[in-house]
Amino acid sequence: MIDKTELLNIASRVPPFRPLLVWQYERRFRSRKSGHWFRGVFDTFDEAEASIPHAQEVGYDGEGAAAMYRDSIGKIRSNDYPVLFWLQKLLGSERTLFDLGGHVGVKFYGFTSYLDFSNLVWTVCDVPAVAKAGRVLAEERGVSGLRFTDQYNDGSGQDILLCSGSLQFLRPSLGEIVGGLAERPKHVLVNTTPLSDKPTYYTVNNIGAAFCPYKIINRVDMLKDMDALGYECVDGWENTGKGCPIPLHPEMSVAHYSGIYFRRR
Repeated sequence: MIDKTELLNIASRVPPFRPLLVWQYERRFRSRKSGHWFRGVFDTFDEAEASIPHAQEVGYDGEGAAAMYRDSIGKIRSNDYPVLFWLQKLLGSERTLFDLGGHVGVKFYGFTSYLDFSNLVWTVCDVPAVAKAGRVLAEERGVSGLRFTDQYNDGSGQDILLCSGSLQFLRPSLGEIVGGLAERPKHVLVNTTPLSDKPTYYTVNNIGAAFCPYKIINRVDMLKDMDALGYECVDGWENTGKGCPIPLHPEMSVAHYSGIYFRRR
C-alpha cells in the first residue's frame, strides 16, 4: 500500500505539478501542531534556520517545547533497548552520566524501572527553558541523583556521554563536542540518530511546538572524528521503525535511525 508521502514523491516527478505540490506541502508543514514532519534540504545549519518563517518559534528553548514529551515519562521504546543493554554492563563500574539533549530527563525516568541508579549521578544538558522545566519536575517528584545544566562543558570528567535523539538538533558535531571537553568521557552512547552515507546535510523539523534545523550526519565522518579523538567503535545498530522522511526529496530521506557505542582506548 502506498502512503501519502510516497504518492507526493511520485507526483512531484511530473514537472508541471512540482511547484504546486511544494506550495501545498509548505502550507501543511507550517500548520502541523504535532508529529514528525520535515521540509526541504539544505547545505548548512544556517540555511535551514533561515528558511523557517519569522512568525514561528525556533528551537527547544521555549515554554512550548519545554512542556513536550510528558506523556513519554516513565516509558521506554523498542529503540531504547540497545542503550539499556550497554548501560547495564557499564553501571557496575561507572558513576556519572551526561545526558546531552535529554530534555526533562525522559530517559532517566524511563530507565529507572530497568536499571539501578542508586550509585549514579545523571546530569541532563539541555537549553535553559528545558533545563528549568526539568529541575521543577525533579523537585515535584522528589528525585535525587538527577541534575540539570545548559552547558556542554559540564560534560568534562563524566564517565558516560549519552546522546539519544539529540545530535541532529545541535550545530556542533559529536567530535567537536567531545573534543572540546577538558576531560573526555570513557564511553559515548549515540542512539536514535539519522546517519547517512551522503555528506552531512540539513532539513527543517516541525516538532509541533517549534521549528528546528535538523542535521542528517555522515556516518563515516562521525567514525573518523571519534577515532581521531581516541575512541573505538564497539557496537552499532539500527533503530528500525523510525526514520527521517523528507517529502519531495525521497533520495535524501533516511529509512532508519542508528546507534553507536564508542569506547575510549
